[in-house]
Amino acid sequence: MIKPDPSMMGQWELLPYDSQIEAVHMSLLPTGKVIYYSGFRVYEAIPTETRLWDPRTGEIKSVDTPGDLFCAGHCFLPDGRLLSTGGTLEYRNLPPIPPWLARFLRPVQKLISRIGRFLGFGKGMDFTGATFLYIFDPHKEQWEFAGDMAGGRWYPTNTLLPDGTVLLLSGFDEGGGKGKKDPTKINRRVEVFDPHKGLKLVSTIPDFSRASRGHSHDSEESATFPSDYPRMLVLPRKEGEESIYPAGKVFCAGYAPETKMLNLSTWEWEDVDTLRFGGMRHDGCVVLLPLCPPHYQAKVLHFGGSTKGGMDAIATNSAEMIDFDKPKPTWDSINFPKGKRVNGAAILLPDGNILALSGNSTARWDDPVFGCEIFNPETGVWNDVAPMTIGRGYHGTAVLLPDGRVLSAGSTPLGNMRLEMEVYSPSYLFKGPRPVIKKVKQNIAHANPFEINYEHTGAHIQKAVLITPGSMTHAFDMHQRYIELKIETQDRHKLVVTAPPDIHVAPQGFYMLFLLSELGVPSEAKFVQL
Repeated sequence: MIKPDPSMMGQWELLPYDSQIEAVHMSLLPTGKVIYYSGFRVYEAIPTETRLWDPRTGEIKSVDTPGDLFCAGHCFLPDGRLLSTGGTLEYRNLPPIPPWLARFLRPVQKLISRIGRFLGFGKGMDFTGATFLYIFDPHKEQWEFAGDMAGGRWYPTNTLLPDGTVLLLSGFDEGGGKGKKDPTKINRRVEVFDPHKGLKLVSTIPDFSRASRGHSHDSEESATFPSDYPRMLVLPRKEGEESIYPAGKVFCAGYAPETKMLNLSTWEWEDVDTLRFGGMRHDGCVVLLPLCPPHYQAKVLHFGGSTKGGMDAIATNSAEMIDFDKPKPTWDSINFPKGKRVNGAAILLPDGNILALSGNSTARWDDPVFGCEIFNPETGVWNDVAPMTIGRGYHGTAVLLPDGRVLSAGSTPLGNMRLEMEVYSPSYLFKGPRPVIKKVKQNIAHANPFEINYEHTGAHIQKAVLITPGSMTHAFDMHQRYIELKIETQDRHKLVVTAPPDIHVAPQGFYMLFLLSELGVPSEAKFVQL
């Protein structure tokens, strides 16, 4: 069998060690290490655990985990600490079987998860949301308690806002509290976490369409705005919008068919458009495409997912895009990827393309998609690249590493869990020498020029870009962002570039700085703080 040419297709490498725990939640820290923590193992009496992986040495370190962070929301604060929101308070309606028996029956866990229905335990397993907030300090390498929210959140979304605070949105509540039997509902409180002042309730989301319908997070009947794990993106303000959005704006791109804009000054929601997909796009992938000078035009890509959640999911390969440079932005169908995937991943690469990987083709747990594709936002074309060797579906995660590779881990197939770690080297790593950043100041200011000293490799520098460290779970990266920098001057060893114009294009925080040669080959990244 002829192996794919890595200069055309890239190359996957299975690491010689495993992750030790399921990487259900994964984030790249500004120290260059990757933090990941695990999820649901209550049947086996295994709690949520945290690990730190160093890509440079391969070392994996165990870190004490303060609570059940399973199904939390997370993103970075401007100082590089990771804020984790909510998680799992309680596992309800479990059949009363001992852990030893659960371990023995693990290969048929689908039966275990449904056995409660036949033993009089309601509608089977249910989860309730926790109220706690925790912060991970990348330098101390430990979790710290950061307070309690007014209500629980299970499947919430964290969004770093332009002013350096974090928007906490959605997630299922505590269902009356631990030991209660109240149905869970979407938490409609809109809260903001200020790293200096703590939590603040800023508004409550109106019920725009249907009332909350019970506790089943897998049911299409529970669809309402916002969905669980809503796809939230801070957008740049266009010229003339300063008076309309003084504090900025955040776009909600799904799951629900309706998509809306949140005005951060009034906390009011504005209708934008309805997805062309024709229904809820459960567990699809949403990406804010690269923001480039001079206009930093915002376009959002939404692809994959399913009209149904849970065991009955059937994946789609449809894709659509919305262009916010238009007077009236609308979702438009675009070229479809070849592969159908639900619970996949989408990673912004240094060259501005998007890597689509992992996911399942049918159901939440089954039929993993090994094929990977790269989407070029400039041409609108999807191209096949080297396939994965490990199937990643529900609870699969992926992040871009500072060396330009992509780490893929996690996944909870039925009756098994995947602990293998696999790394993808895109084709740009096989196309010639890499630029080397020799020196750049760590702290840069919006709209100000700064110098980058680099080692000349015989190729002209085509681009300088900033990419946020990723923070992914459940098919969505809550912290992913790409900004191209304007190159002012260039010689053989020095670039002068201008930082992004304002906090609406690039919120405060840590970014990876990449230089790309004229062949599209990226340097290894240096972390800078904006």
